[in-house]
Amino acid sequence: MARGRLLQPRPAECVIDGRKFMQKTYQENTCSDECWAENRRRRWEYLRLTEGCARCKLVKPLTEYTGPTTPYCKDCFNKDRRDRFTAADYRLQNLKKYKMTPETFDALLETQDGRCAICKTDDPGGRHGEWHVDHDHDCCPGSRTCGACVRGLLCQNCNVFIGNAKDDPVRLRAAADYIERPRQPALFLVA
Repeated sequence: MARGRLLQPRPAECVIDGRKFMQKTYQENTCSDECWAENRRRRWEYLRLTEGCARCKLVKPLTEYTGPTTPYCKDCFNKDRRDRFTAADYRLQNLKKYKMTPETFDALLETQDGRCAICKTDDPGGRHGEWHVDHDHDCCPGSRTCGACVRGLLCQNCNVFIGNAKDDPVRLRAAADYIERPRQPALFLVA
């Protein structure tokens, strides 16, 4: 006999919506997958409001948790991620994603004189202080590349800039034209 199984299914009442169903195990107390999920959500909600965060033990509002069934508050969750994900991890992940070795990365940075390929700053910026590998999204549309379409290394600001422009040269030229255009007279000045 399987552990927890009833010899004969017996009638039971769902704890969520009160519908009748045939109980197959001693622990079964819901009639459907939807009711099971709702029951689970309610249990986690109760635990968060009575016991608090599993790490810091502080009782916080449910909006301070990353999801309906996560045991950690947002502060503890983010601190844990920051502690586990170092700049070295970020660099290794980046190199693997773009099929580069540390030597090819360093050689590419050397060809750029240790500077951003666009703005020529020597500060990569960003949370990890690492250069961003830029690749041709027409060749490899996802985040991983074939390795042959790498264009260069960019600082955080330039990477975000061309990413927001969707790597579209027309859009980037239009942005440059817009910035160089003479100012329009103020139409909305309040007298």
